[in-house]
Amino acid sequence: MGRTFDIVSFAVPYPPNYGGVIDVFYRLKALSGLYNHVRLHCFSYRDRQPQAELDQLCEVRYYPRSAAIRHHFDRRPFIVASRQSRTLVDTLAQDDGPILFEGLHTCAAIADQRLAHRFKAVRMHNVEHVYYRDLARQVGGLRALHFLRESRKLERYAQHVLQHADLVLPISQSDQAYFANRHDQVRLLPAFHQMEEVTVKEGTGDYVLIQGDLRLPHNVRIVSWVAPICAELGMRCIVAGRAASRKSAAILRPFQNIEIVSDVSQETMRALMLDAQVQVVDAGTTAGFKIKLLAALFSGRHVVAHTDILDEDLASIARGFNNRDQLRRHLSDLVDRPALPEEVAKRRAVLLPRFSNHANAHKLLDLLPLTQ
Repeated sequence: MGRTFDIVSFAVPYPPNYGGVIDVFYRLKALSGLYNHVRLHCFSYRDRQPQAELDQLCEVRYYPRSAAIRHHFDRRPFIVASRQSRTLVDTLAQDDGPILFEGLHTCAAIADQRLAHRFKAVRMHNVEHVYYRDLARQVGGLRALHFLRESRKLERYAQHVLQHADLVLPISQSDQAYFANRHDQVRLLPAFHQMEEVTVKEGTGDYVLIQGDLRLPHNVRIVSWVAPICAELGMRCIVAGRAASRKSAAILRPFQNIEIVSDVSQETMRALMLDAQVQVVDAGTTAGFKIKLLAALFSGRHVVAHTDILDEDLASIARGFNNRDQLRRHLSDLVDRPALPEEVAKRRAVLLPRFSNHANAHKLLDLLPLTQ
């Protein structure tokens, strides 16, 4: 008989419209077709509220995330302290199957003695303290102090969490190497995502596409690099993502050829990716894995990505850059070049089965004690 497999998510994973929840949702979707005893627990807050779509995949339970100011003064990271629930622990203590904690965010109960009998796996979407340190470098000011403080807390807290985890599941090869030096049981589990197959269109497009939240400085920087190059080449520059802050908008105002498409649906985003001539993917941080890079590689005619987010395999199917001159050379070379059949075939060979949701769901199930 199959045991209950509990998954604790840091947020309601629907709609799957940003990196972390994309990984959670499409993993859940893949598992729903393979295992009948999955139960999802998720923290709701702000716009991440209960969703009927999740009920079609498994049993779902919701817990409110607290926004209390006191959590900022907790010894634990804010992202952990604000996600603690006695009701959640009471529920988890009633079964004996494995638990998958989605990120450090959800690990407030991992050391609770009532869960000592349960197999506990932790999905690491990032090396979290590196991610927060990079955020501090990008934003500056008072927010940077908050992110640096959270980074220090996260580094200490991760050491505590790993002592109580039976399995650590990093998302990228570089993160796997990091955690393998700190835990005995580490297994790479690649990102889950929305792409079923490589779908590159024939012919050429007339614009460069950038996916990115324009409230974030690193996305504003890459747009300010790409826009003048597109102007020189007679191409449009489309940015799909959240609209710029007032400060970012002022930086981008001189570039007349930028078209910002905000809060797009999944269908519109997919169409934008398929029709683009080139997709440019930047690196705000070296931690974790950029699921938008994966979406670009599955769908785009040509992909130009920051070298920091390309491992050896992915570097063989994308152009890498780490400065403005390299980016200009790649865009100039690709402005009217169609995607060749042999290039598309290589994409398929590199991306599959490494990033097959079905295969990776099987891999996860094989790693867990699910039978009694």
